[in-house]
Amino acid sequence: MRLGSFKAAAEDLGLTQSAISHQVNALEAHFQTKFFVRQGNKLVLTKDGALYGTSILKAFSEMSRAGEILSSKERKEIVRVSASPSFAAFAALPYIQKFRSMNAALDLRLEARNTNVDFDTESIDAAIQVGSPPFPGLHSHRLFRSKLAPLAHPALYEKFAPVSTAKDLARMPLIELNNIPGLWERWFAKADRKVRVGELRLSSDSLLAAIQMAESGVGVLLAPFPLTASVVASGRLKALFRPSLPIEKPDFYLVYRKADATAVKIKAVRKWLKEVIAELEHRTNTNDL
Repeated sequence: MRLGSFKAAAEDLGLTQSAISHQVNALEAHFQTKFFVRQGNKLVLTKDGALYGTSILKAFSEMSRAGEILSSKERKEIVRVSASPSFAAFAALPYIQKFRSMNAALDLRLEARNTNVDFDTESIDAAIQVGSPPFPGLHSHRLFRSKLAPLAHPALYEKFAPVSTAKDLARMPLIELNNIPGLWERWFAKADRKVRVGELRLSSDSLLAAIQMAESGVGVLLAPFPLTASVVASGRLKALFRPSLPIEKPDFYLVYRKADATAVKIKAVRKWLKEVIAELEHRTNTNDL
């Protein structure tokens, strides 16, 4: 159970606790099985409850998609795409008008989230997420082959200037990405094996938060290109070295249901992303990084 109690579920749904309890009791009586058991102060699903819940969520998801298909006969067809917050901020949202101009008959709905999509239970058409194949039951396309470069606020750079070698960089405060540990060790091993990374006192659970930390001037982060090319082009952060360390995995992938591979809206999303990425790569190659 997602919320852990009938009271919390009632508040979430805008119903009374007794109404929720009555409906659950009716279901358990009908199927002659228990859907919930109490563990301490929480209610948890039984095996039968979890199985039934998963099936019901799938059914609701299909009903939602079917309704959208019928509605789209009179209105624009809705395309629901989820993306990691960093991809949404630096790639999808700045180019969302491009999608609309390319696809007048489609209505793109973009959702930024850190969690992966459950395509069995959610009415999302495609997702742009950080991961590594295989993605069971899904088609996937690697959007680009990211390379990392150290980025810092210009004021922080001036404080430690000159920064022309790995040894110079090692003197600066470094921000670690908790979801991809060991990136700094890999970068220094490639740049200069003689340089050892000290204790990393700054860390972030997301790339977007790490970029915000760097923009505040507290430290240097390793950022993926071409995704973050616009941050450097705008002058918000300075690239201390050119992008060089490739990310083998995980990286950014577009994923969607295999059954939707030939759908018009999926083809439209793929074409749009191809143009967006081409522009990001052009910025990376032409910027004075």
